Amino acid sequence: MADISAGYDAIWGTPPRAASAPVKAHGFAFDFDESLLPKRDWIVMGHIMRGAVTVISGQAKAGKSMLMLTQAMSLATGLPWGQFVPPDSVPLKVLMINAEDDQDEQFRRAAAAQRQFDVKPDAYCERLRGIQVDGPITLMEYDEVTKRIIRLPLWDALMAELDAFKPDVLMLDPLVELHDADENKNGPMKAVMSELRGLARERHIGIVVAHHIRKGAVTPGDLDAARGAGAIVGAARVLMTFGGMSEDDAKALGIRGDERLRYARLDMAGSNYAPRAGARWFEVEVHELENGERIAALKPWSPPGVFDDLDMATCVSCIEEIDGGIKGPDGTVEFYTDRKDGDKRWAGHVVMRQTGKPAEGAANVVKQWIASGVLERGVYHSPSSRKERQCVRALPSMLDDMRRQAHVIGAPFDTD
Repeated sequence: MADISAGYDAIWGTPPRAASAPVKAHGFAFDFDESLLPKRDWIVMGHIMRGAVTVISGQAKAGKSMLMLTQAMSLATGLPWGQFVPPDSVPLKVLMINAEDDQDEQFRRAAAAQRQFDVKPDAYCERLRGIQVDGPITLMEYDEVTKRIIRLPLWDALMAELDAFKPDVLMLDPLVELHDADENKNGPMKAVMSELRGLARERHIGIVVAHHIRKGAVTPGDLDAARGAGAIVGAARVLMTFGGMSEDDAKALGIRGDERLRYARLDMAGSNYAPRAGARWFEVEVHELENGERIAALKPWSPPGVFDDLDMATCVSCIEEIDGGIKGPDGTVEFYTDRKDGDKRWAGHVVMRQTGKPAEGAANVVKQWIASGVLERGVYHSPSSRKERQCVRALPSMLDDMRRQAHVIGAPFDTD
């Protein structure tokens, strides 16, 4: 049979794919000592693991690059940044490739970010390194004919940098710039993600990749929020969504008007190894650099607690009124409910009237009282409708305990 590889190479650029090597497999019994099982090799619990890929998926201009740079600085200094806590406060090495910002812009952002840790570049510069690429940062191409990845010269340059620097974490921003594959096709994207996952395992490093979300409204933490093929999500061991504060979040948290544009949230969308966590919030803080420029940075932010502005006496007063119900002129009583639905019996009306909270804040208060057992759901016979209706009543023992606390210490209400 004639050798066609030369002609094939001239037309397509690569020879046909060789036959797959024989698959090796072996059976095993589930006979183990759990005390000897190796622990998962987290670099930062819930965020980055050695031998695995983390994908941070977010809106354009939402601050993904700022987030990743500050995380990198946390790793390089060994200093915690909110809930992002390096292991044992030991500084680690981080290598970054950013296609969207040139070297000077990354320096400006680093100058703002380092104020979160009260450090100067000499505290981390030996452990935080970037690669400046003059042109596209395409590391690989996908051959539609052979169905395989072709590693480009920039891949070799990256390997040389990994050999020399030996980082613990590699950060790549964004995913779409790393390859030429069709982002919406599972086959090509599975091949791209397999290359990154293989690199993480081969080098025993954690890889963090920034990625864009699809257009339209996105629910924080939604696994389907990531743009493109599902293979991207499938290959990531940790997937997060990052974006700005929604109008609904702002209302619930009491943030008014355009002030919500100063806040962003990070949510665990899916992790094969870590429990799902609640939203992690950040506030955009603007710093004036020594060159006179004003540059934004992210700082961890905690939303105001449901009961932060309520003392125990006010809580007791609200619960007593809710428990007492709405008394009619004829002496009949209609009891309150936790169902909003425009019902005048909604318990949130009591909270709004006594505390001045907006409807969303009052709803959160009632929800917490239900969750903690201070208020219990039940039914009563309504004198007006002459049928059973749902209601909420106070649990006497807990209400008595709150009364004692209110008189003794005036403590804020705590659901823990």
